[in-house]
Amino acid sequence: MDVPLPTGSAGQPVTLRFEAKVRTPARTASATASATITPVAATPFGAVRTATLSYTGATGGDLAAYDLTTFAAVAAADPATSKDLAITSTATNQVQFKALSTNTKLVRSTAAVYNAATLTSIRQTYNATAAASQVTTLDNIVVGDVIIAKLRGLDQYVAMQVTGINRTSATDVAVTLSIKAL
Repeated sequence: MDVPLPTGSAGQPVTLRFEAKVRTPARTASATASATITPVAATPFGAVRTATLSYTGATGGDLAAYDLTTFAAVAAADPATSKDLAITSTATNQVQFKALSTNTKLVRSTAAVYNAATLTSIRQTYNATAAASQVTTLDNIVVGDVIIAKLRGLDQYVAMQVTGINRTSATDVAVTLSIKAL
């Protein structure tokens, strides 16, 4: 059961009480947790990392894919399971991101979510997003876009903001990201 904790409760004992109501026949049952819990402060993400994905020609080149667990570019010959984020198209002057690792899902978010990112806030934002919006492909990437990635079906999340898009030709592009993660 996902139960939000009261704002400012870090370091304070909290007792949860659950109540269930049934309409027919009308009755109520309640239970109070036998022990209090003391929430800790949210886990902040580590230092901001930067990455640049370079898409060249029709195939994307070696640097068009990125492993968000090791924060390293992935060569074109490497397996798709290690490619959490890739530029897969620059057609009609639009950049497309795709998670080639089939268990990685992407969600668009807001700058406010990125700026205040903690593990808890990013996880909650991702899980509150409708399943239909948890996708493997995002079209029309622009500077300022914020993307949350749930990596490889695990309880591991990354928040990214697109900080630059540099077109060097009709097909070639370099996308710079600012990445927050544990």
